Amino acid sequence: MLQYSNNSGCYSVRSIPSYRSNLSYHMLLCASLLLGFVPLAFADTPKPAVTSSGTLYGSSTPYSAAFLDSEPLGSMQTSTLSELSGLAASNANPGLFWAHNDSGDSARVFLIDPLNGDIKLEVNLEGIEVYDCEDITMRTLPDGHYLVLGDIGDNRGVRDNLALHQFREPKLGEHKRMSIKNADIQTMTISYEEGARDAETLMSAPDGQLIIITKRETLNYYYQFRFEASKTARLTSIARIPIEDITAGDMRSNGELALRTYAQIYYWPTTKGNVANTLSNLTAERVLTAPEPQGEALAWGTDGSLLSIPEKPFMFSQVITKYPRAAPEK
Repeated sequence: MLQYSNNSGCYSVRSIPSYRSNLSYHMLLCASLLLGFVPLAFADTPKPAVTSSGTLYGSSTPYSAAFLDSEPLGSMQTSTLSELSGLAASNANPGLFWAHNDSGDSARVFLIDPLNGDIKLEVNLEGIEVYDCEDITMRTLPDGHYLVLGDIGDNRGVRDNLALHQFREPKLGEHKRMSIKNADIQTMTISYEEGARDAETLMSAPDGQLIIITKRETLNYYYQFRFEASKTARLTSIARIPIEDITAGDMRSNGELALRTYAQIYYWPTTKGNVANTLSNLTAERVLTAPEPQGEALAWGTDGSLLSIPEKPFMFSQVITKYPRAAPEK
């Protein structure tokens, strides 16, 4: 049995979710340990980090009452997205999600069905070369919805410049493949004042600004900025986030925010208008997280649920996991 805190600060008892008794997950755990992966969600002991107020992120961080136990929806049906690293809910195509691979793939994104991983549409970005795309986010502008593909990965910390590619969200039609003309793609080039570093989290704030959070520091760097097409910008961090190994994140228009590491999903019910201050000073709630050996993609659904898909683990299925809300949104 596990405990979690509810909104009143009281504690309730929650039963262990079904995935812990599922044979495939036990097999996945054993294989993951042998191969060097550490799905710490089994042990509920993610590596702790300390906030500026002294709060410890780790086993003492309360579980959120906002989510029910995780639900495996299905598995990816193709190896095309075996290096899946970014997710964003579609606005133009309700119920579907945009996804992409990380390093080793070309500049392309895929529209997928979260129920079975079926690829509905492949979209190629003409004339764009990418190095390591790590996340994708949706921006809502006065003239429509736009996707931003973040070529922000830098495992060795050696890249002088990174790139963000923005384009209008495509709509599913009768064809399964399409291309975005280079003239319809806007690119912003960025670097960091603090030096080259790896990042896997790109989010869009309710005010339209973009957010990047780095991955490999004990106190990860937080950047918030306006997208400026055809510009080169040197970004300066405005906060440090006390969570290590941040591999994905997403933010809703109402201010709800979620970040994930390899072991754990963290949730903030509201950012109170100041995202940087909230993440660096206020304690998150933990979402009871299913084991994913290489969980690097997380996105909000339009119903307020969370969707997570890992890279394909060796010899096992690439499971699509939903974290439904405890109470349906009105």
